[in-house]
Amino acid sequence: MKRKMKAFVCRGPKQFSLEDVEIGEPEIGEVKLKVLYAGICGSDLSIVHGRNPFASYPLIPGHEFVGEVVESKDASFRVGQLAAVMPVVGCGECESCHLGNVNRCRKVKLYGVHMNGGFAEYVLVKAKNLIPF
Repeated sequence: MKRKMKAFVCRGPKQFSLEDVEIGEPEIGEVKLKVLYAGICGSDLSIVHGRNPFASYPLIPGHEFVGEVVESKDASFRVGQLAAVMPVVGCGECESCHLGNVNRCRKVKLYGVHMNGGFAEYVLVKAKNLIPF
């Protein structure tokens, strides 16, 4: 039986609820974070109200969050470590990414906008997008 968690799920404009969803397992290069804090931003509200043209529904919003590593498939992070999430994920192959301008990647994605974000008990995050503290 798959483990479940509570998450704020937005299924479309003005269609949102607190739901039980599968937690998921990290892949190589990812960690599973237990979300400790998540900020609510104006862009989260625009997703809920259907005014963000980049949002991919259904979606767990929340791109400003920090957490504790509870499972790691990356050698640079250990269980118990605290980290903040850089929400911008580039392709890693284009010129912009190679120059360190991930935000200018033509295939850019953001946690909480294109991919599930931090309005959940747990979230899977690429280790390269974590800042340990």
